[in-house]
Amino acid sequence: MATVNPFIFREYDIRGVVETELTAAVVEALGKGLGTYFLRKAVNKISVGGDVRLHTEQLRASLLKGLVSTGMKVVDLGAVPTGMQYFSLYQL
Repeated sequence: MATVNPFIFREYDIRGVVETELTAAVVEALGKGLGTYFLRKAVNKISVGGDVRLHTEQLRASLLKGLVSTGMKVVDLGAVPTGMQYFSLYQL
């Protein structure tokens, strides 16, 4: 199991150094945790988007793997602006 640095958790987001604190295993574990949490709250669908930074695709793939492993239905938006991500929360 991945060791998660507790200091990556901020008030409103998760921040860490890619490939050091945010490894594929850590991000997949985060996806499993999020999926489990949402399913327990009777939420079974989530949208995931990212930006165009170099590591986004790797991180997004790991997050999706974790979410899907819990049974969540995932809408993969790909690279999208922040506004589109927020829009998807209520429209998809």
